[in-house]
Amino acid sequence: MTTEAVTITSNVGTHSAVDSTRASTGAVASGSIFMREAGATITSAAADDVIHMLPIFQNEKIVDVIVFANDVDDNTDGTIDVGFIGGQSGTSGYLTSNDDAYIDGDTCVQAGAVARMGSGITGAAIDDINKTFTENADENTKNFRVGTLAVSVKAGAINGGTITVRAFFAQV
Repeated sequence: MTTEAVTITSNVGTHSAVDSTRASTGAVASGSIFMREAGATITSAAADDVIHMLPIFQNEKIVDVIVFANDVDDNTDGTIDVGFIGGQSGTSGYLTSNDDAYIDGDTCVQAGAVARMGSGITGAAIDDINKTFTENADENTKNFRVGTLAVSVKAGAINGGTITVRAFFAQV
């Protein structure tokens, strides 16, 4: 796992794991479970800021997401979402983003806590939690990923601290 400083510029920050050409597991048997993890030390982030944490590749399914956060807001109003972001969202054949597919409005950043996949997810939103990524790979990226697993600041602000995302994927 790598923890690195991630700077937010124009509402977006990107962990280096997102562009890693070694992040793809390569050829693995269908049904295999594997993990990717990245930690981001963030000095400042505001509502609507997005931190791209991990790449998602074609024919993968996310089976669990765990977010570890220390107290990264300076009061008690910070909440986060975790979902997937497509680089060419809205273009036919490419991934359409859902920034709160896995965790919606969790308060783990307020006092330091852990959030698990499914936190805040209800109703029709459950459809994306079971998604298999079959969309076209984005040829504009170094590693031809389909999209990214991203943390979005939903409310409040992040004023220094570390957020770590551990995701378990299945090859389908």
